Amino acid sequence: MKIDEVIHQIYTEGKYTDENVKALQEALLGAEPKDFADPVVRTFMRYVNKKDFDPRIQKVVEALVNYMDNKGVDIPCAHGCDESCEFHEEEFGK
Repeated sequence: MKIDEVIHQIYTEGKYTDENVKALQEALLGAEPKDFADPVVRTFMRYVNKKDFDPRIQKVVEALVNYMDNKGVDIPCAHGCDESCEFHEEEFGK
C-alpha cells in the first residue's frame, strides 16, 4: 500500500490501530526514501504534524530517523530548526 492509501485508511477508520500504524511504517520505509526531502517523507510529516501525539507514531518517526541515519543522511532539526529544514513548510506552513 502507498503512503496516501494508508493515510486515507487511517482517516476512514477514525483512529490508529496497531495494523494501520504498521502499514504506515511499511509504506514509509518500503518506499526507500533517499533523504528527508523525499515526497513520501514529506507526505508522512505533513500528516503526522496535523494529528495528535500517539506513541505508536513516535515509533514510526524513530524508525525513519534510524533508517536515514543508517544511510548516512543528516537528521534535520537535530540542532535546531530554521527555514532551510526539509520539514519547515510542513511544520509551520511557510
